[in-house]
Amino acid sequence: MEGVGETVTRWEALGRVADPRDNSGKRYPLQGILGIVVAAIIGGRESVAGISRWGRKLKRRQLRELGIERKRGPCQATYHNVLKEISEAQLEGQLGRWVRGLVGDRPIGHVAMDGKSLRGSHSGEYPAVHLLALYCAAAQGVLGQMRMEPGTNEITAAKALLKGVPLSETIVTGDAIFTQKEIWQDIVDRGGDYFFTVKDNQKDLREAIETSFAPAVFPSGGTVEGARS
Repeated sequence: MEGVGETVTRWEALGRVADPRDNSGKRYPLQGILGIVVAAIIGGRESVAGISRWGRKLKRRQLRELGIERKRGPCQATYHNVLKEISEAQLEGQLGRWVRGLVGDRPIGHVAMDGKSLRGSHSGEYPAVHLLALYCAAAQGVLGQMRMEPGTNEITAAKALLKGVPLSETIVTGDAIFTQKEIWQDIVDRGGDYFFTVKDNQKDLREAIETSFAPAVFPSGGTVEGARS
């Protein structure tokens, strides 16, 4: 994704995802299946069963527009098998290229970096699914997203995600976990800037910032509010 964004439609982006299925017995094109998944989720469906029911209501004309030459949309098992087998990283990457293309030749401007646990993904002994994402304000979409494996570090994931984003004339914002020299130095070296939170666990840095923005005191006893020059 580095450099000027390639302008592609969402449909074209879905068509670039590699199909992991064997050709034998394949009834529905991958691009059409993913097209239904995206449309159903935008329409408020939150489960594989809900996506399947939504897709089953599509008319033959609508299915043809998705490249599906059958009377009905895929069954629930088809969605389950496809979503289980496709590469998450590849799908995220292609959709990220589509979002980047929405910005065009302009600098991205602002990227918000944040990690969230998916609601309802925790089940018994299985931990919740945690995702780290880069949100582009100009395109109102996610440039990149990475699933965090249990025990992995958000700092390492942040460095990997930022490598795929052009940062020239871009401000990256994030919470305190990203206030690390190795992250902000990479941003600055690539022509961007950053705005991160600083908490008490970085005592020296916090005190340095407070000192810099404290009122300047002069021998006469007067003060000037704001940062010292």
